[in-house]
Amino acid sequence: MSNCTDSLPIICIDFKKSRFRIHKNTLRMLGNPDYIQLLVNPHENILAIKRSIREDRLAHFVQLERFPAKNSYELYSNSLASTLLQNNQHLHHGSSYRFYGSLNTTHGIALFCLNNAVPISPNECEEVAI
Repeated sequence: MSNCTDSLPIICIDFKKSRFRIHKNTLRMLGNPDYIQLLVNPHENILAIKRSIREDRLAHFVQLERFPAKNSYELYSNSLASTLLQNNQHLHHGSSYRFYGSLNTTHGIALFCLNNAVPISPNECEEVAI
């Protein structure tokens, strides 16, 4: 991976498995939060990962210590994947995509424009060395 993308948040979405793979480096950029939220702005076509707290009922608990060898944290959501596919004609059900985002450290949020999908070939490894 180039130095340019080392400083960018990355998320990979596998629509076949409804898997959202958030790279550890992205979580580090957010301050290694214990809880995160996935947010969607359908009007701007943006997916966001936001630091959250335990009391937030929409937050996901990030248990990175249980998976020390992995380079990413994975979430599965059929409903979120279906919603993203319905709102984005350029994304396809059986495909996987990588998204490079931007970071707003003040608000603890990583933003990913869904229009900037980078297709991942079936032979390409989705893990990124960190």
